[in-house]
Amino acid sequence: MEPIQFAIVDVETTGGNGYTDKIIEIAILISDGRSIVDRYHTLINPLRPVPPFIENLTGIKNNMLQDAPVFDEVAYDILRVLQNKIFIAHNVHFDLTFIREEFKQLKLKYSPQKLCTVQMGRKAFPGFQSYSLNNFTRNLGISLNGHHRAEADAIATAEIFHKINSAFPEIVEQQLNEHEPVIKRPVLFDPIVLDEMPETSGVYFFKDIKEEIIYIGKSINLRNRVRSYFIKHKLFSKYEKIAKETAHIDYIETGNELMALLIEDEEIKKHQPLYNQAQKKSKFPFGLFSDYDRDGYLNLQIRKTAADEIPHTQFQNRSEYASILGKQIKRHSLCPALCGIESGLRPCFEYKLHLCNGACVANESSEQYNKRVQEALKEFSYAIPDFVIVEKGRHAQENAIVLVRSGKYCGRGYIDRNISIQNGEEFLEHIEYKEESLYCQRILRQYLRKTNNKKIITL
Repeated sequence: MEPIQFAIVDVETTGGNGYTDKIIEIAILISDGRSIVDRYHTLINPLRPVPPFIENLTGIKNNMLQDAPVFDEVAYDILRVLQNKIFIAHNVHFDLTFIREEFKQLKLKYSPQKLCTVQMGRKAFPGFQSYSLNNFTRNLGISLNGHHRAEADAIATAEIFHKINSAFPEIVEQQLNEHEPVIKRPVLFDPIVLDEMPETSGVYFFKDIKEEIIYIGKSINLRNRVRSYFIKHKLFSKYEKIAKETAHIDYIETGNELMALLIEDEEIKKHQPLYNQAQKKSKFPFGLFSDYDRDGYLNLQIRKTAADEIPHTQFQNRSEYASILGKQIKRHSLCPALCGIESGLRPCFEYKLHLCNGACVANESSEQYNKRVQEALKEFSYAIPDFVIVEKGRHAQENAIVLVRSGKYCGRGYIDRNISIQNGEEFLEHIEYKEESLYCQRILRQYLRKTNNKKIITL
């Protein structure tokens, strides 16, 4: 039996998207697990300009690549060097995705066993604040000269791997076993598809043998989430049915969870998948309305919404309304009778428990009570009516944006980080307009309420 060899790889690229950007430099170090025994390195002409950001980051200028080979010219040399070796990189998904995509253009298949020095490093050396190559090597006392050049980064990655393999060989073995696609259910597709899924935020589509979408979901880690349907025990029979009927898997990378939630909602409404029963059938016929009674108290009520009415928010049924308003009643000391929960009951039951201030029997002024009702209603609307949410995009040179105007979700899009926006109107050029739904409202309100470090631009 031939000894196991490892291919320690680093690529420099025109950007961060492995499916649209191109390789401009590749370094491959062959290791026996203890030391480097061979190496391969070349610049690659991407047949497109290198962005200024990448030139500044790597030091690789456009004129340096003019006489470099295109990937097609060196593809078979690279495949020969990589063949029958375990693929290793620092953040392995990044480097492997670029190489696979380049091979795919030439109809060459490449599906190696792989190891990630970031994942192994977290287990071998827990507690570091950062496992980026620069910080990790510094913490381990490894020199990194020429960071963001392929050969220098590959050498540093090799030293990290050798340290881990020497001191913690069980971690290496464990990760190799984890990356094996051990399918516990019979499937209608090539299991390697599961290993090729990116570990990024996105929306996934399960399709049957006729390529009809049967289920749509979202995740902050597409690979882990999709694999879970086929390699983990599920308690619900629905997941068993989905796994057995899936013959094709597609996905959309979104860059962040907010975009994944919005796109998931859009796609479910568009395709009406068989197994997305809850979301595709959910209708919100009941609206929340407010009006003043003859004594000047602001009353809340739920009723079926007419086509030309705009309620504060909507609910699937009266039970959902009672559940949600129950929290508002407690939080803002509102009167259940004036909120339509205990209609006709005077005084309300909460007043008898000293939890209502007595608006239902005029023991509290309408001005005081109405102020608290208005505060409660704010929780069903946005704090500002016109704004843009800026989130991270699908790669380092991109931002995701979500537009709200006049208190209504209008759409979403992506924008190059280098584009300078002078005023709010310029965002509109980059927005794909979408129809608002109650789910959209809830997604955005929850995001604005819970997410830390969010960037909001007021229009």
